[in-house]
Amino acid sequence: RDMHTFSKFVRSIDFITPKEEIEKGTLMARLMWKTLRRMFPKAKCYQLRGNHETRIEKLMLNKAPEFESLLDESVDKLFNFDGVINLQSAKSELVIGDTVFTHGWSTTPGYHLNYFMRNVVCGHTHNGGVLWRSKDGTPIYELNVGHVADVNQLPLMYRETFTSKWVSGCGIIDKF
Repeated sequence: RDMHTFSKFVRSIDFITPKEEIEKGTLMARLMWKTLRRMFPKAKCYQLRGNHETRIEKLMLNKAPEFESLLDESVDKLFNFDGVINLQSAKSELVIGDTVFTHGWSTTPGYHLNYFMRNVVCGHTHNGGVLWRSKDGTPIYELNVGHVADVNQLPLMYRETFTSKWVSGCGIIDKF
């Protein structure tokens, strides 16, 4: 879900209503998780929220901060999927073994690697790729996994060339 209708960016309100975007986005996310769970039935699945998922709360709190306690539970329900462990905050970090998984916040390649000084997987920039550096003679990496969005859909066309550097894909980490 891009949460286009909740964005601070200029957008057309004629394209899709917030209700339609949430319904369509939820349907597509459920389908994605169902497919992944079917393909990898023994895998532990985690979902990290990012800056797009926080758009609903930011917009609503901007307009009615007194409703904050009502928002948390109702917004959280949008991101709960069967068999998926959902990290509630866009600032959450998940550590598995020697690797930190985070949505991230910087668009500078290598920033998260330098910040954590350990293996890190992130996706904030929507670019794919791996950066390496050495820490005490041991290689560490930043894997930027790209995205799984359809850049040809109107909600992602904030400006004509915005998505031109995005990489569709996902990352795989093996024992090497």
